[in-house]
Amino acid sequence: MNKINPIKFITVSLFSMVMLLTSCNDFDKLNQNPDAVNSQSVNPGNQLTYIQASLSGSRYEQWRTNAIYTMGFSQSITGSWSFSHGGYYIKNDSYMDGLWRAEYPREIKECVDIIGNTEGDESKININAIARIMKVFIFHRLTDLWGDIPYFDAGQAYYKGIYAARYDKQEDIYNDFFQELDLATNTLSADKDVITGDLFFDGDITQWQKFANSLRLRLALRVWKADPELAKSEAQKAVAATGGVMTSISDDVVLKHAEVSFHHGSYLDLRGNGLSQVFNVGSESAYLTAPMVNYMEAINDPKLLMLGRVYSKQILRYGDISKLVDLTDEALAIDSIMGMKMGPSYDFSLNPFVLTKDGESYEMTNINAPLQLAEEFRRLEAPYTHFTYAEVEFLIAEAITRGYLSGNADEHFKNGLQASIDRLISIYECESPSETAISDFVSGYTLSADNETALEQINSQLWVNNLLNGPESFANWRRSGYPKLKFIQNTANESTIIPRRLIYPIEEQSVNHANWEEAVKRFPNGIDSWENRVWWDKE
Repeated sequence: MNKINPIKFITVSLFSMVMLLTSCNDFDKLNQNPDAVNSQSVNPGNQLTYIQASLSGSRYEQWRTNAIYTMGFSQSITGSWSFSHGGYYIKNDSYMDGLWRAEYPREIKECVDIIGNTEGDESKININAIARIMKVFIFHRLTDLWGDIPYFDAGQAYYKGIYAARYDKQEDIYNDFFQELDLATNTLSADKDVITGDLFFDGDITQWQKFANSLRLRLALRVWKADPELAKSEAQKAVAATGGVMTSISDDVVLKHAEVSFHHGSYLDLRGNGLSQVFNVGSESAYLTAPMVNYMEAINDPKLLMLGRVYSKQILRYGDISKLVDLTDEALAIDSIMGMKMGPSYDFSLNPFVLTKDGESYEMTNINAPLQLAEEFRRLEAPYTHFTYAEVEFLIAEAITRGYLSGNADEHFKNGLQASIDRLISIYECESPSETAISDFVSGYTLSADNETALEQINSQLWVNNLLNGPESFANWRRSGYPKLKFIQNTANESTIIPRRLIYPIEEQSVNHANWEEAVKRFPNGIDSWENRVWWDKE
């Protein structure tokens, strides 16, 4: 397990610090002068804490970018009205720009500030490198969703007086990603400054190197269609770099959250899991989709009933999970396990039936019969996982299959299968399937000798592994083509295909018009459309 102490998370006085760092932030501004906050008087360890907590503790973009759009695009979670925007391809500018509007004035500004204040300071070598890693991690989500974005000039209002940042080409951004990660891993040293405020690895430099190299491997395979030679060389560099890649689930990038109360409209308290709040604040629950359930059932994947359960009723508003009654075993006895069709719950019909448990009878309807997301992932204090060892093993298996690396692809694939189960047990505390069920699955699900079939197996498991990480699931589907998702036809459709990117925030047309216009002209059709593809997403 990672060295994450939930008590420490509370005692760092995160809420007070968040208020300090955001008090002069206008979340609607891109490059506000951070003079009052971004100075050398701010402890970079506190800034690191704030950056890390914001990535999963903020309900704002977890709701808009993750739940409303990318989970629907990748057809992993459905069930509520808000999820239908991504599932039925409905445009809403105020939802679509959530991650952009949150991260530019928040995490990106803090990363740029740490780097600027520590550059060339021999006593702050490690924190500078870690800020660079975090900057790449944050920016890659943004560029993967939008394509060309403000990158080199972003966050430079205070340092360079740049208030209208140009949109850099994604290819140039990715090339800089690889350089930054290379610099960071070669700079990090256990003999240099001690890292404080680190909620991911508690200052463990070796784990930071593994994270950086694993991220490099992810980004290398991201560009395989656009530049296969670059993908190959960067994949090789990633596994050979100082520190290597992740080697166990103890290297997973996890943030353990605190159980805190919340109310509708409150976004500043980052101690709780922002995505869990999304699953609890609405009047409808979250369900596993029919495509995902059907896929996992077909291969007897034991993770299915760890991720989804049948409950007596949908989750209650504001986190009252205690009144849920688990009826999964009773449902299995009559073979009623299923996934929900894409779209809101009222699009799914099912004849009512009754399940009995402990002498009580429960009427099951279209609202609660499909598999709901298991309560372990909906608790307000549930951990949030950003990057996993399981993903690394799947990526290595793919790199071997593509001829980028040497080794036994099936062995790494099976390592990924095992790790994907182990992390649910160890990190999320899900009830473990039987050892026989686990062993039969891991040993029996062999990687195909046919490369295309093998790639489908690998990336379908990445789809399951990234269930709660919509942006990454959406990105991996676009770059790999797997799983083979079908377009969801509906009268509400505002796209003729499953979208390939997000549309730029509408306010960019006014506050940064010239740079926005230049970026839009680079698209083959000269239109800011979500049917356009980003640089690495070649047909």
